[in-house]
Amino acid sequence: MSPNMGPVPDNSTIVYYAVLTIEPSALPNITDKLSSMVLDGTHNVLVSDFAVTTKCDPAAVCSCQAGHAWSNEVCEKKSDCCNPTNPTKCSLPKDLDPICHPTTRVTIYGSIFLNNEIYYHSMADPNTPKFKALAQKLIDKMKPVYNTLLRFDGIQVTGFRLGVYASFEVYVNTRMNTKTLGQKTAAAEKALNNTIEVETEGLVDISAPENPVKLNSMVDIVCNWSQNDTAVQEWNQATPKEVSQITNGTESIVTSQGRGTTKLTLIQTSGIWAGLITCTFRPELDTGVKILHRASFKLDVALLPQIDIFSDPQFPECERGSTVVSVRVKCQIKNSTEQYAVHWIVKGNYSELATGADVG
Repeated sequence: MSPNMGPVPDNSTIVYYAVLTIEPSALPNITDKLSSMVLDGTHNVLVSDFAVTTKCDPAAVCSCQAGHAWSNEVCEKKSDCCNPTNPTKCSLPKDLDPICHPTTRVTIYGSIFLNNEIYYHSMADPNTPKFKALAQKLIDKMKPVYNTLLRFDGIQVTGFRLGVYASFEVYVNTRMNTKTLGQKTAAAEKALNNTIEVETEGLVDISAPENPVKLNSMVDIVCNWSQNDTAVQEWNQATPKEVSQITNGTESIVTSQGRGTTKLTLIQTSGIWAGLITCTFRPELDTGVKILHRASFKLDVALLPQIDIFSDPQFPECERGSTVVSVRVKCQIKNSTEQYAVHWIVKGNYSELATGADVG
């Protein structure tokens, strides 16, 4: 369950999660009472936007409610819960909270250039006093700004690197417009007296075919950004070796379908297209803050395997007076989760392989 603290977007808000063990029939009474609760009349602290996010049965088998999905923590520690091919119900260990987040949840990834700080190697370890002290210092200045975003759900500093740069993440359980985010980030820059660049995940919707896609097939990947701001649109592909921009070419076509929609068409998929495909919208803001909105899809191409073939004996020798020689032929590919149909061509005949049968 996730009630939102503070119904007014300009006021500070925070999301709280509660795990309740109750009879199903009692749920309407509890939601009614919590939705009208005033925690502090003096400071006008209200509980609002009460929602049931997750339901569990007596056997601790849980499922996300409509409009919600398992949290990143659940997906990391119990990955089968987040496998789209599996049922939505999931059995979780006792030490893992059954938390589902709204599908409208937005993660803001920020990078701060700390021109007034000196980098120490100890800052690479989040458990050191140096890391904790500087992280808390940054959070104390940024939180009063970002927690005015409606349904604010937390902020954390995730690391420091040479430069000196600090990385942070802000979690918000609803979508916001770019202008609002730009204003908040500009205010955070002023509070820190440092430059901030941000990227968002959750403001752009991406649609793509079901994996794996067939080899040599045509694939359309579409990104939609539901805001009317002018933005530069870009596509990239990330592989373990490199990140490269995707433009119009012999195998790819990039088309803009208005301010908020861009489509990537892969004319003939091959192994070179396997990887993380990302679309980016870069809006132009009056505040001068650099904001990127991104969505990604991991493209898996069903490739034909590299086949090694062996015969036993390797060099069959025909005996005198015999027209038939028995030879065992073995085909071998690397271990794979792909499902392949196996065929043999013998004397020009093309047929499916029958297990245990002789071909001749």
